[in-house]
Amino acid sequence: PGLNAWFTCEEIVQEPGNPTGSPEAQTQPHGYVYPVPAGLALGQGPATPQPVVAMGRFAHEAVAVDPPSGIIFETEDAGSGQGSGFYRFLPNNPRNPYAGGTLQILGVVDPPNARRDLRDGFLAGTWFDALWINITEPNPPVSNLNTVFEEGYAKGATLFNRLQGIFYADRSIFFVSTSKP
Repeated sequence: PGLNAWFTCEEIVQEPGNPTGSPEAQTQPHGYVYPVPAGLALGQGPATPQPVVAMGRFAHEAVAVDPPSGIIFETEDAGSGQGSGFYRFLPNNPRNPYAGGTLQILGVVDPPNARRDLRDGFLAGTWFDALWINITEPNPPVSNLNTVFEEGYAKGATLFNRLQGIFYADRSIFFVSTSKP
């Protein structure tokens, strides 16, 4: 399975009418992931940008796809001190993310709401039993910029600070955090 595309992410969450950016950008909400057909790299014309709304509306940084399953993993960089999550999107159809799916955020079994730093006494190399928490509203109206993360955190998700790059290799997903929460 798999989609013949790469993904680009919006690193900001804004409502339409925000005065920054181009006039065209001001008419659309922001904070989404967009598949870019691989054929564009081969000069097969422009594509119409269409976000995958079910993948969530938050400050995306990067995504990586697990090729065997089609699961799409997402990092969030909401900014220092804002709280960011590590997500996965379980597509209903791995070849078509527009067909919907389930957005989940990473949590740990014990302690819930674990923070990735030494204030909780976690040492490098500490292992945790993980769980995935369903996000019920992946595309909220944005009254604050961190709504998706806050839903997950209220349900026990793990807090990260400024997650960055992510990649798939050897049946594993690797991601990086810029700084401690």
